[in-house]
Amino acid sequence: MNNLIKIMAALILSALIFGCGGETRKEDDQHKRNALIVQFDQSFTMKIGQIAWIESDDLFIEFIEITEDSRCPIGVICAWEGQAIAFLGFYKGENSHAEYSVTSRAGHPDLATTEFDDYIITLTELLPEKIAGETIELTEYSIGLNIANKDQ
Repeated sequence: MNNLIKIMAALILSALIFGCGGETRKEDDQHKRNALIVQFDQSFTMKIGQIAWIESDDLFIEFIEITEDSRCPIGVICAWEGQAIAFLGFYKGENSHAEYSVTSRAGHPDLATTEFDDYIITLTELLPEKIAGETIELTEYSIGLNIANKDQ
C-alpha cells in the first residue's frame, strides 16, 4: 500500500512537471509580447500587474502588488516616517523563479535593494505620494526600478 502511494505521487508529480511544458512556453511568449522592454542600468517605471523584460538575459520582472503602505502623508507630522513595500516576481528561463519585496523607507536605501541570480534590483521611486485623507487605489501605484547585472 505504501509503495502504491509513492507510485501515485510520482505519477502526479511527473504529470505536473512534464505536462505543463507547452503552457509554460506559451505563457513565456505571451509575456514577451506584452512586456515593457528594458535595459540594464536604466531606470524604468512599472504599474501593478505589468511585466518588464530584459531581452539580452531573458529576465522577466513582474510588479505583483503593494503589500504595505504606511508612509507618512505629505504635510502631516508623524512619529515614524512609515514605509511602502512592493512585491516583485522574477523569472529567468524555465527553471529560475523567485519573489522578493523591496521597501521604500526614508533613510534606509538598503531596504530598497534585493538580489536575484546575478542581478541587483533597486527600487528608485514609488508613486503616488501619500496625501492625508486620500485613498490610493492599487491601480494608481507605480514604481521605478533599476536592474544591474553583477557580471557587467
